[in-house]
Amino acid sequence: MTGPPFHIHDRGYKSIFSFKKLFSQLIEGYVDTSFSSNLDLNNSIKENKNFILKEFDEIYSDILYTVPLLDSNNDKVLYLYILTEHQSGNNHTMPFRLLNYNLEILRDYFKNTKKKIRERKDFLLPPVFNILLYTSNGSWNVPLNFFEKVDGGDIVKEYIPNLRYHLIDLSKISNDVIREKNNTLSSVFLFENIKRSKNKAELLSEVMTILDKEEDEEISITINKWILIHLQTEEEKKTHAINNIDIDKLNRMEGRKMIESLRDQFIAEGEAIGKAEGEAIGKAQGEAIGKAQGEARIAKNMLKANEPIEKICLYTGLPKEKVLKLKESDN
Repeated sequence: MTGPPFHIHDRGYKSIFSFKKLFSQLIEGYVDTSFSSNLDLNNSIKENKNFILKEFDEIYSDILYTVPLLDSNNDKVLYLYILTEHQSGNNHTMPFRLLNYNLEILRDYFKNTKKKIRERKDFLLPPVFNILLYTSNGSWNVPLNFFEKVDGGDIVKEYIPNLRYHLIDLSKISNDVIREKNNTLSSVFLFENIKRSKNKAELLSEVMTILDKEEDEEISITINKWILIHLQTEEEKKTHAINNIDIDKLNRMEGRKMIESLRDQFIAEGEAIGKAEGEAIGKAQGEAIGKAQGEARIAKNMLKANEPIEKICLYTGLPKEKVLKLKESDN
């Protein structure tokens, strides 16, 4: 069964990783395994299939690639399955969900293999490598192995499916590390970190600069739309000009202009906040100076009336040393 993805954010990633170039940048930049060098990413093929599980409220699998393995004498392939998880917290059903996704992938492979072939003694199922891309705030703390979610799994570990997934947790990857990759996918991951950045305008300018270098117009348009859709779903969308724009109809230049206008809005908002904070600090400092001057004036008047030092300290709140200095300055 197939259908539209359930979450607008995940739909964006499905579109982004549908480009083999961006898929390859993800694997080359963020997946370091013993077999990474054996992946023939240039000849990878995106499978146009979804694997829907009714048990999980029709949450859809994200994207699946078939990747040939280099140095293989019998045309071996690896199924590389990418699932993005964009939500407010950790999903502790993930290991079980991935086990079911994998079974659906292998069941599909088995079903589409000729009966004579799959019943042969030498018939083998292809390996599936699972990647979870976690983009939410807060670290991912769900077990990476399925058996850890089984009661008593450590006791009978050898008899439980040994499914493990590779985690890419953006909350643990710094902007400097992302910049070092120096590729188009960096614009996507840097934008993801805008919500954790104090200077949104500066980071958005950096994202725009990266996208300007992308030669593939379709890739640039897709990422522009993803950025605008993401901003449109944020709390501040009511104040943004994109609220009534049909994003799907924007071309590359129009999309860039919209992002640029939002960048300028972030700058204006930052300046307004800075001005308000400056005014608040100035007011507080002025009040503090005025209070200090008032206390000193009262103390001087009490000194002229020959009031005791202890009484002056009690009435003004000034320390004894300050009152004595005021007394000396008047003499």
